[in-house]
Amino acid sequence: MKRFVFPREHGAWGMLLQPFVAAAIVGRQWTWFLIPGLLLILTVFLIREPLLVLARQRFVWRVERPETAAAKRTLLWELALMAACAAIVAWRIPIGILAAFGAVAMALTLAAVAMAVKNRQRSVVLQILSSFGLSCSGLLAALLTTGTIPEWAIAVALLHALHSVAGIFVVHARLDKNSRPAMIQQVVNVAAAVVIALQWNALFAIPVALSVAITAYELQRLNKPEPLQKTGLRTLSLSLVHTAAVIAVLFAR
Repeated sequence: MKRFVFPREHGAWGMLLQPFVAAAIVGRQWTWFLIPGLLLILTVFLIREPLLVLARQRFVWRVERPETAAAKRTLLWELALMAACAAIVAWRIPIGILAAFGAVAMALTLAAVAMAVKNRQRSVVLQILSSFGLSCSGLLAALLTTGTIPEWAIAVALLHALHSVAGIFVVHARLDKNSRPAMIQQVVNVAAAVVIALQWNALFAIPVALSVAITAYELQRLNKPEPLQKTGLRTLSLSLVHTAAVIAVLFAR
């Protein structure tokens, strides 16, 4: 019997961690507050799974299942860790800003749980909102290192969110056998690259252009059968290349 429950999504881990790591590197200032900050965002992400199990127990399942006890145990540990990390991070970040981050994160978490209970977790709108929410981990890292949210931190979050959204549409194209929405999203990313180049820095458009190239590569492979593990590893590798590009251009800004 499981003692704890954890999320099974693989792509969401990258959406959460890569912006945080990128912002921590670009910030060029080490602080030990990054450790509780990292644990805090991980806990906020992990808490969704026990909440989902408990929601299904309350609204869907008729008989209590073994995983319910594991979910309760997991939730208690994660709430304790979350509270401890939040208390430490509050020494560095104003309570109001931290509370705003927490409110947005909890709203997205509860929305994801509600949609999953209704078997609508594949909602594109929810997934897009979640990708932007997860990418905001870069803003938290910037706050922890610099005490502010500078322009480059917004760029880190936005560049990662745009790439994550492109990945979402590729997944749907693979599942639905329809690449048209992904192609439309490609046009949106090209337009975003132009706006970013004009409003910020031409270098900032490079990661968006790279994301467009990666997405185009994935779309032309849709009809080529391959093991899911291979697809996942390739997606992760290309995502790391994109994050490296984000770090490089922001260092060169």
